[in-house]
Amino acid sequence: MNVLEKIVNEQNSKLSYLNRKYKIRKKIKYKSRFIKEIEKNNSQNKTSLIAEFKRFSPSVKEFKKIQSIREVIKSYDKANVTCISILTDKNFGGSINDIVIAKKYTNKPIIRKDFIIDPIQIYESAFYEVDAILLIARILTEKKLLELENCARSYGLDVLIEIESEKDLL
Repeated sequence: MNVLEKIVNEQNSKLSYLNRKYKIRKKIKYKSRFIKEIEKNNSQNKTSLIAEFKRFSPSVKEFKKIQSIREVIKSYDKANVTCISILTDKNFGGSINDIVIAKKYTNKPIIRKDFIIDPIQIYESAFYEVDAILLIARILTEKKLLELENCARSYGLDVLIEIESEKDLL
């Protein structure tokens, strides 16, 4: 089993916990600023830069491990990036709490980068007021990808779709 398969299996195992945690769901309709910020930059002929926060990578041996999100987010904010992508999967040292911490130090749009496979994860993302989510085409069927995209949009979130190769488009 490769790293990606292991992570997706872990996500499947976590779904029942999330469904219990958010058993009573409040109505959420968040107004994402992600696309608006990119469109604003485009209209001003500026480049849009998305900076990523992750503490480490399970597939990279020589990755510089980062413990403090506070200093990294403050430096991204100071550098005036357009948006900040935060990897919330535990295999990369992340958690949904990283979104909470980041929002204390920046008002930039936040993208939740995770291995999203179920609408409950999108509800959780909306609950924590992220602006966009990342969907990974490689781990989803076309039908599931469209379902999750529509779910995200119903909560007012924007969607980025990660495609690594032509194979992901088929």
